[in-house]
Amino acid sequence: PGSCFIVPLADQRFKDPDLPLARRFAKVFCLDQDPAALKQVAERRAALEKAYGLEFPEYAYLDGDANVSIEAALKEVEEEERKPRVRGQLGPLTLVFVDNLGLNIHMKTIQAIQKRIRADLVVHLPTHAIWRCIEAYRKAGNEYQALNDFFGCEDWKAVTSADEIPALYHKLVQQATGGAFQDFKPVPIHGDKSRFHLCIYVRHTTRTEGKAGWLAIISQLAAECGTINYETIHQVRAVSQGKQKTLF
Repeated sequence: PGSCFIVPLADQRFKDPDLPLARRFAKVFCLDQDPAALKQVAERRAALEKAYGLEFPEYAYLDGDANVSIEAALKEVEEEERKPRVRGQLGPLTLVFVDNLGLNIHMKTIQAIQKRIRADLVVHLPTHAIWRCIEAYRKAGNEYQALNDFFGCEDWKAVTSADEIPALYHKLVQQATGGAFQDFKPVPIHGDKSRFHLCIYVRHTTRTEGKAGWLAIISQLAAECGTINYETIHQVRAVSQGKQKTLF
């Protein structure tokens, strides 16, 4: 169903859909440079609801440069956070999925999100593409502003291999946000012609300061996911489609 639907679909009670959830996402903001892509998201959402009876929260679609258009989403979440609440009631819980198909989300934007609404983050880090950009910069010898904006500094110039990129990015996010996140090792994912990492940033709370936090629960699962390769994914797909009977 795509990244715009994964989290809302996780709210579904597939075994007992009539049982209401205690907490759920109230709104999803979709940002994309291309208005046509956002139109397809809206059409796909309507198709999922019609075909499978799925229930989604309200969606908002913001086109243009996400570093700019995100301002509308930040303002709306800020307004929600300012609303009076019953004592003991939690304020808004916000999750931001940064799908970096290109080097398009600046570190300043990551910093602004944390400064203003304190969200948890899942970042798609295109490791292989970043390394290609670094190699291209060194070959041409020109200034590469896109890399400066992406990392928020020029530390990337000291990178000697693609393997160093996830740790560098992780460190820079922690620095930009004041070390507000529980530590979590980026999860490597290998495709046929691509290589990227999923970087997960969950904020510290009063109960997780100085501790591993609940992320420790999924660290082992993440490590196992990191061992899944392109061939295994296609074998799973073949089994699910009835094209083969086993994974071996």
